Amino acid sequence: MAAFDAAVYPQLASMAGSVCGGYLADRFAERDRRGRILVQCAGVMAGAPFVALCGLSGSLMWVKLALICWGFFKGIYDSNIFAAAFDVVPAENRGTVAGSMNCIGWLLGGGIAPVLIGFLALYVSLGDAIALSCIVYALAGIILILTMRCFLDADLDRLKMGTTAVAQIRKLSGLRW
Repeated sequence: MAAFDAAVYPQLASMAGSVCGGYLADRFAERDRRGRILVQCAGVMAGAPFVALCGLSGSLMWVKLALICWGFFKGIYDSNIFAAAFDVVPAENRGTVAGSMNCIGWLLGGGIAPVLIGFLALYVSLGDAIALSCIVYALAGIILILTMRCFLDADLDRLKMGTTAVAQIRKLSGLRW
């Protein structure tokens, strides 16, 4: 039953969150060029307290509710990962960027996170170790805000101007690679 609760509730909620997040990001991006990253930031920051609640709650009902809310906000965040990146990545580099993003996500989320939670659980309870992972969510939100404020406008302007540095090098060299 634990495996069912831990998988089905957040996954179904993530599906709903991804549709909502994608729609919201498209609407916000029409009004503000930062729209997609703002929706991502909202998703990850709103999900952080529910990660903590998953680890700290002593009630199965509250854990299920926290899993549903976390899953929904994770879906909002996840729905814009590639769309936000593709707003600033030239078309000829999008495959490499998508592959790199997936690789890093799998490495950190599927590879390192369970090991780190298990290590922390040796020194604190498993619930506390899970709850502490909300810090990663908050840091992700902070990194998104800093990235948006420091780099987004320049990246959007560079892409809007047309040719990228790679495209310019290709054009000047006459190479087709």
